[in-house]
Amino acid sequence: MKKIVIGICSIGSGVGQSIVDSCQFFRDKITLIGLGNNPLAYGAFECDDYTLISSYYDRNYISELKSAVENFNINILIPGHDDEALLLAKNYETLSNLGIKILSSPYELVLMCRNKATYTESFYEAANFFVKTYQAKEIKDTLLPLIAKPEQGFASKGVAIITTKKELKKTALQPGYIYQEIAIPQKHDPSYNAFIEHLKKGNNLQASEISLQLIFDKSSDLVEQCATYNTLKDGIPIEIQPYPIQELSEFIDKISLSLKRLKAFGPINIQGRMTIQGFKAFEINPRFTGITGLRAKLGFNEVEFCIFTLLHNERIKPLVLSDKYIGIRQVANKKVQKARVKPIQKENFYKKNILLTGSRGMIGSHLLAQLSNQGHKVSLLHTQNKFTKDDKDAYTIKDLRLRKINFSNFDTIIHLGFARPNSTENDIHDSIANSFELATQAVQGSVDHFIFASSQSVYGFSEDEIFTEESETNPQNSYARAKITVEDHIRSITQISNDTNFTILRLASVIAPFDENFTHEAYSLMISKLLKDESITISTPNRLISKIDFNDALDAIAYFTNIASNSVYDVVNIASAKNLTLLETMKTVAKELEKPETAIFIDPIKDKKINNLVSSTEKAKQEYGWESKIDINRTAKYFKKHFGC
Repeated sequence: MKKIVIGICSIGSGVGQSIVDSCQFFRDKITLIGLGNNPLAYGAFECDDYTLISSYYDRNYISELKSAVENFNINILIPGHDDEALLLAKNYETLSNLGIKILSSPYELVLMCRNKATYTESFYEAANFFVKTYQAKEIKDTLLPLIAKPEQGFASKGVAIITTKKELKKTALQPGYIYQEIAIPQKHDPSYNAFIEHLKKGNNLQASEISLQLIFDKSSDLVEQCATYNTLKDGIPIEIQPYPIQELSEFIDKISLSLKRLKAFGPINIQGRMTIQGFKAFEINPRFTGITGLRAKLGFNEVEFCIFTLLHNERIKPLVLSDKYIGIRQVANKKVQKARVKPIQKENFYKKNILLTGSRGMIGSHLLAQLSNQGHKVSLLHTQNKFTKDDKDAYTIKDLRLRKINFSNFDTIIHLGFARPNSTENDIHDSIANSFELATQAVQGSVDHFIFASSQSVYGFSEDEIFTEESETNPQNSYARAKITVEDHIRSITQISNDTNFTILRLASVIAPFDENFTHEAYSLMISKLLKDESITISTPNRLISKIDFNDALDAIAYFTNIASNSVYDVVNIASAKNLTLLETMKTVAKELEKPETAIFIDPIKDKKINNLVSSTEKAKQEYGWESKIDINRTAKYFKKHFGC
């Protein structure tokens, strides 16, 4: 009999390993091919062969996956991660045209499973069994406490207990969050007392759950089912015990109607808890799980059933989850070739490994020196593919695109390297593409903190509004649109993974006495002219634009580098605390520089609408403890010192 070639995606994931474990029971009938981007993935060494492909976040993923399918003559593809399952479902037809079978439900169903906020609408036949979901504006004190979680999250990431309106307001400012009733376990549940105690403290104790595994055939009929009571540690099952399936029969009947209507195929996992109101479901995943391998050891080998019965029409022995055993999931060990293992280095718990872009720029060059003097190890990523003889620990954009940078080595990324307001459209486009790639690889490498230097220009202009971080954005030029595009991309990937905290610093226009700043920052040019005893002409004397001194901007970035971020995604305005009109600013500067006010000519543009841009810095001060220290008088003195006047 010819062996079936199985391609297991995300071979290094918990789900991928669980699939490999299940396959050990029928190893003589199959050839296993591991697919992933980690050369030391545990499960890779239990496969017959293994190949590296780009991450599923990479635009080349599908093309590389197709090449792997053809090179290894793969017959069946099995996803090992939520995001990968979505991608395989989306490209089902493209991949099926290669003559392979994909163990996946339809794309529309996979998408519905990710959106917890619409479970009751998507699976309306079983609506009464799902925990209730609320929007922030609907929540009253009587509904608290509630659980806040990312709308499209997975693996219990980003989950928090909301006990007060203040906590609610804080999470409501983060995009993509939903609020659900808490499924409190029954009093006889072993975790009940600990759960209640943690709940009183505002903690979400993930100590137990019921996991229901359903298998649907090609007609979307339910053909196999089992349930386990799982003991959790930090949200991960470490012990499983068979749970009486009949106690869930009413829910199974209802949810099966929904899943047949939605054309489910293969494995569907549903997580929930038995409460005083009965079974309450809170998550659905259309895939195998991290305890699939344990269920196989207890007699319910769903992987074997799906491969042979569903995909190859070959009957196997019935699936029966034995109630004579419990499953234990703890630590495993493996020996691999020493040559392939990185040497272990002593970690420095006080200083950070930082990757800095824009180190040749006005702020970046000074920040590099400052962070190095603080004891941080700073590596450089040049947005131009050029090195100088002084460059050490430096990379280029080519290295980034070829994935030659090991991001797991870095604690923090500071992304300053970006096109300037007066750059060409091509340069701005390249900056967007580079930023996308950098942010994506940072998440894949589980970098702790990513700081992106954005711009207050994303707000646009207003005659009277003071812009806060919650204000609507209205970019007016290519530069501002590029910044908000990168911000949006970062926000979207934080909804997929919360391993990396992103801080977006929306910087005010920087006043600095450097030649490169004069071409795009009018205030700096005017101050330099006054210093040289040249006259200046002001056409909008009453215009208010938030500015920030170069040294304050430098201080802010260094400050946020050295503190912990408040959330997975946060936006903070960085500007001077005091805002003056253009005329007030230049009169103050003239006085400080001992220059006559007669050097300032006013030639207002008639009937011109005043476009102000004023940013509030209250959030930086109240939530993070940072505030600007330098007023326009000190800025003028800095110019004077710089030019040796």
